[in-house]
Amino acid sequence: MEEIGGDADNGNETALLKIARRLATDGFAARPSPGKAGRPGVIKIPPKLAAIDGFMRIALVCVAQISASAQLVRTGSDREALHQMRVGLRRLRAAFAAFKSILLPGDLEAWKKEAKWLAGELDGARDLDVFIDQVSPLQGKRPGNGSGDDPAWALFGSRLLMMRAAAYEQALAAIESQRFAVFTRDCADWAGAALGQPAADAKAISLRDGNSSVLARHTLSRLHHRLRKAGRHLTRLDPAGRHVARVDTKKLRYTAEFFGKTFDRSEEGHRLRYIASLTALQDALGELNDLAMVEKCACAVAGHSAELAFHAGQIIGDRRTEQTRLLAKAARAFGRWREAEPFWH
Repeated sequence: MEEIGGDADNGNETALLKIARRLATDGFAARPSPGKAGRPGVIKIPPKLAAIDGFMRIALVCVAQISASAQLVRTGSDREALHQMRVGLRRLRAAFAAFKSILLPGDLEAWKKEAKWLAGELDGARDLDVFIDQVSPLQGKRPGNGSGDDPAWALFGSRLLMMRAAAYEQALAAIESQRFAVFTRDCADWAGAALGQPAADAKAISLRDGNSSVLARHTLSRLHHRLRKAGRHLTRLDPAGRHVARVDTKKLRYTAEFFGKTFDRSEEGHRLRYIASLTALQDALGELNDLAMVEKCACAVAGHSAELAFHAGQIIGDRRTEQTRLLAKAARAFGRWREAEPFWH
């Protein structure tokens, strides 16, 4: 994939800002890798690049990914586009978390609020897509195709597809809204303007204007210790606790990827192993999250119908049989991650 950045001068930084703003303003179609809708390029943050410049590069690439994926969602040309739009949004939120020590709190809170709003508008459609994939094996076909000997199951499937259509309408309405246009356009502008904003205090000034490698070590260490704490006694956590651990895993993984080019090349293999352990943990926690999502979606489809509640119960019961195995899988993944030495020391 194409690398973004390098030892760029201010002219190249300005060009990157123009590209991101054009994407945000008019839905200009970027050039994602073939077959990988809206996926980002590799972000290069050299060790001696000022940390605030590093934030700008990351934020602009994330905005570009969100905007390019949104354009594909509008056209309905790629089922994966909504997922990649959500990935871009999660990466942007991870960048907020990674660089929060050098950003103005007021600005940061405003953008976090808008990003959270957008995520809420998109989550329903993606959850129902995943839910359909989860339950379809129960009948050997996708829900909604009907079943001659079980009209209640056909009704359950029909309601499910209607709910998904409504969720996609909600997502499209958000994408077509003025609020989304303002969010992506102004976020691109804000990322560029961050270069000229004053830092909050002396420590922030030092981190902001210092080398990216300094902030990278500071941030990665903070997120690493936070995940160790969140994942403690993982098998005994409730779904809310596992969700916190999953969010912390994502933040650490994306941040490790952001700073992938910041450290010595001799550590490349070490870094890749560390990120691989995070990916495995994220996947395992994601499977556990799907259990909670399946229960929520099944109950929503059944509504107040006692007839449909039977099928919802079947789905929930079938998936719950996997919980013990998935908890053990997540615990093993967490253990392997803890054994992976940080690559930034």
